[in-house]
Formats: sequence, C-alpha cells, structure tokens
Amino acid sequence: MKILAIETSCDETAAAVVEDTAVLSNVIASQIEWHRPYGGVVPDIARRQHRRLLPSVVERALKEAGLSSPTEVGAVAVTQGPGLAIALEVGIQTAKELAKEHSKPLIGVNHMEGHLLSFLAHSPNEVPPFSLDEVTPFLSFLISGGHTQLVLVQGVGEYEVIGRTIDDALGEAFDKVARMLALAYPGGPEIEKLSYQGQAIYSLPVPLKRKSNLDFSFAGLKTAVLYLIAQHYPQYSLREISAGQAKLPTKFVANLAASFQQTVEEVVKFKLSQALVKYSQLKGVSLGGGVANNRRIRQLVGRLAQERQLPLLLPSDRRLYADNAAMIGVAAYYNYQQGKIITDFSSFDRKPNLELGTQ
Repeated sequence: MKILAIETSCDETAAAVVEDTAVLSNVIASQIEWHRPYGGVVPDIARRQHRRLLPSVVERALKEAGLSSPTEVGAVAVTQGPGLAIALEVGIQTAKELAKEHSKPLIGVNHMEGHLLSFLAHSPNEVPPFSLDEVTPFLSFLISGGHTQLVLVQGVGEYEVIGRTIDDALGEAFDKVARMLALAYPGGPEIEKLSYQGQAIYSLPVPLKRKSNLDFSFAGLKTAVLYLIAQHYPQYSLREISAGQAKLPTKFVANLAASFQQTVEEVVKFKLSQALVKYSQLKGVSLGGGVANNRRIRQLVGRLAQERQLPLLLPSDRRLYADNAAMIGVAAYYNYQQGKIITDFSSFDRKPNLELGTQ
C-alpha cells in the first residue's frame, strides 16, 4: 500500500510517498536560511514557511513517486508530535484536508517512532536491509535537537524509554556551544568539523558519570564551556559569550570544539555501555535523529555495538537521519497494519509533548 506522509514537526517541510517500507519519494525543503540569522528555530517563522512550502512539497513528492493525485495512495500519514505546536498544526491541517477530500484513511505518527524505525526504509530496488522480527528486541539511541533517549524496543508500539535527558538534548547542546564559539547555525556539523582540526586539551565534566541510571544531562557541560571561555577571555561578559559576540582565536575555538566533541563521546560511551550490559538479550542497536549525522558519534556507537557482536541499525540513506517524511511513512505502514487509524478527524489534533508509546 502506498502512503503519502507529511512531516512539519520543526523546521523541515517534508513529504514522501512510501510503499510498505520502500521509499518512492522523499522531498525535504530546508528552512535553515530563514532561521540562521537567529541562531536557532523561530516557531512563527517555521509555521509561515511550512504554509508557504508544503503544497509544492506534497505535489513534488507525488510526482517523484510517479503519481498524479493523492487519490492514488492508500492512506495519508502525518506527524502528530512531539514538536513545535504551531509547526505541527500546518502538517496536520493539510493531512486532514487531503484525507477528507480524497476519502483516505488518516494515520497519526509519533515523530520519534519515525526516527526509531527509519532504519527499515529502503529504496524500491533494494531488499530491506533488516526484518523487524530478526532484530527485536533492540536498543534505539535517539539523538536530535529536541530529544536524547535510550529506548528498549520489543516490537512496533512496544517501547520502553530507559534513559532520557533531564535538561538539554544533545543537538541543542551542540547548537548552544557552537553559538558561544560564534559558529554558523546549525552548530553540530561545525563543531564536528573543527574537532578534527583542534586538540582536546581542555578538561570538561562528564555529567551524571557517578549515577547508575541511564539518563543524560548536557546543561552542565554547556555551562562549563561558557565559564571556560570566560576564564580565558575575561574581557567578555557571560551574556556576550552566550550570544556569540566574543571574538575568539581560531586555535582556541578549534581546541574547545575538539574538547567538547570528545566529552560528548565520553558521555555517550558511558551511558550506552551501561545499557548494553544491563540489557544483554538485545539483537541490535539502532541510531536515529539528526545528530546521527555526526560521524564520530556514529562510529563510536558502531564500535560499541560491534563489541557486543550486534548489528548497527542505520538507514542506508543519510537523509533519513534528520527530520524527513519517509520515516513517518514507514512508521505509518506499521501503525496501519495494527489498525491504528484516525476515524474522528475533528478530535485529531497536535500533541507537542507526545511520548513514545502513549499515542
């Protein structure tokens, strides 16, 4: 069955057509250029751009899939949450209108479930890289701008969040530290790039290292970077540093970027290693979310999985790491199989704080 999927949870306007788990099209319109001047996502700008871009993105997704109209799909899927409320609203309204106009079933999808199942997506010419049955139970490490979670997956809809951030998400921490260093938005790729050019000579704290639970914390690490900059360059106020107004030497920036990247890797290694020891019956480790684009983190998670002789479950297409609609379509396919269909359009609404397993 073909599914038209829509994703507008944050600052990517996306639509895709999937057939079961095969991706027939996956169109993503980035909004980075509109948010870059502000150093982060501005919700009202995101909503405005979603409204402007979504009609053409949906049209292009259908065309690239060889379809001329939503009438030719079997269902319409959309991200219900979590995400920015006014951004989610645009996708949900569009999906409801399309489903109603073309008499199609409507499927609401948890954005994080999309990331969690994204490794099952494949091109129409490929054999699916994994079957869900052969890799469950698996551990999913979800890292994005809004979330950092460790999830034990027993099957579709059977999710137990066993660790989460108690403050900043990892992607958010990358962006905030990058802003202190006056790097371009989004900051994660900039820090990783500089980490190869610098040396990790600065000692930064590894949050929650003495805690036996699997939760994460990045606010203290971010604050430690702030005070380290202030210590070396006291001519700047904390406010100026936070706003990226400090003029810092190139070598210092590169070394601090390398130190931050290395400390993040220590956090990931410590928590993920704990989880892999605690849950010994796993058949795989998956990685999802935009921060999965960080090659050093991806390689680290791969090494940890290999040490336990577990496959690393990753999408074959790197575009599926970050926010996209194909992953929403794949999750919708499994939800449809379980009969999770929206029958009352009037009561179907955005859920900005939607948790895994509570939909």
